[in-house]
Amino acid sequence: MDAEVVLAKVAELPIQRWRYKGADASAHMGPVAEDFHAAFGLGGDERYIGTVDADGVALAAIQALAALAEEQRGELEALRRDLDAQRAETAWLHEALAARPGDRADARVPRALEEELR
Repeated sequence: MDAEVVLAKVAELPIQRWRYKGADASAHMGPVAEDFHAAFGLGGDERYIGTVDADGVALAAIQALAALAEEQRGELEALRRDLDAQRAETAWLHEALAARPGDRADARVPRALEEELR
């Protein structure tokens, strides 16, 4: 069982409001049993969704989301480190330009570019 595949199937599973045939007027929300069975092939009958099957699918999808969040957290940390390094380099370049002999007005980075670099 691949949790990422389960998550992809959950994402594609139609979720809707429905009522049991011949039952009272209370409405339910979720996938219909036929769609759930077609997506996951669980349970012995496509007329019902077993709670243990629904729980298992939900837990597998949650695990896939947790793994994805952890992966994205690592990517975000790497991007933040890169951004910090670029900001430090930009600050160094600003200082180097400001310290250049000659016409300092010409050595300054235009304000619009400076704002964009932030």
